Amino acid sequence: MRIGDGMKTMTGSTAVPGSLLAALLVLAACDRTPDPTPAEAEPRTATEIAEDDVEPLSIPEEDLRIVEETPTMVFRWQVPPALARHPKLFADMRVAAEASRIKLGELAREEAQFRVERDLPPAPVSEDTSWTVSYRSPALLSLVGETHSYTGGAHPNLTYGSILWDRQNEAPLSAYDLFEDAAAAKTEIALRYCAALERARADRRGDAVIEGKYGECPAIDDQPVVPVGSSETGIAMIRVLLAPYVAGPYAEGAYQVDVEMDEDLSAMLRNDVIGDET
Repeated sequence: MRIGDGMKTMTGSTAVPGSLLAALLVLAACDRTPDPTPAEAEPRTATEIAEDDVEPLSIPEEDLRIVEETPTMVFRWQVPPALARHPKLFADMRVAAEASRIKLGELAREEAQFRVERDLPPAPVSEDTSWTVSYRSPALLSLVGETHSYTGGAHPNLTYGSILWDRQNEAPLSAYDLFEDAAAAKTEIALRYCAALERARADRRGDAVIEGKYGECPAIDDQPVVPVGSSETGIAMIRVLLAPYVAGPYAEGAYQVDVEMDEDLSAMLRNDVIGDET
């Protein structure tokens, strides 16, 4: 089975942009009745995609970002130019972003009213989401979303989102779809992720011992998981993204846990993924 032979799942964070986009893509994958859309056309070849990548952008650069700043709210959203090659994915992401902007505006009005009633100084709410490319090849596009937000309370927060996109069939994938045996790869990656997280925690905590949920390994199913690499290295690692409060208290910050693609894991990659890297 080649990449894109059927719709897969998409990973995402608990942030509004990720959850809305996930819902849009799941609905598109599962609930749509057949129609003569580009998704049903023959998959594009890697050569066609590579040639398309050198063509001028099909989306105006200014459309790759949304900015709204008022006395009560600050909303920013941006995606990389690579999204211009994928109008369907871009459109879904922009719809999710606009929904987040509207929701933040509603929250801003509530927060402003709350502060007026209690004679508190103004404090605008904010949401700043930036999507970046973690890996790109003629067959795959991997994106990581970071959302920095403040919606009242003691401090701002950070959430993560991720998208792995099948460029040939314009469909979402999971990171485990890159392996011949997805279940076996997931089990192996999860074991290595938990061990690497424990080492990272020890570096930050020293001799301190934290029990309870912050002493356990958060389930990998609940975290964004993305391939990381370049055209020179291929897929160099699998990265698990843990927002503040997921693996430790807020003061510890976020964790980005990398699982190296050593010989054993690389041997589990699907042949079409290996060929795509050359």
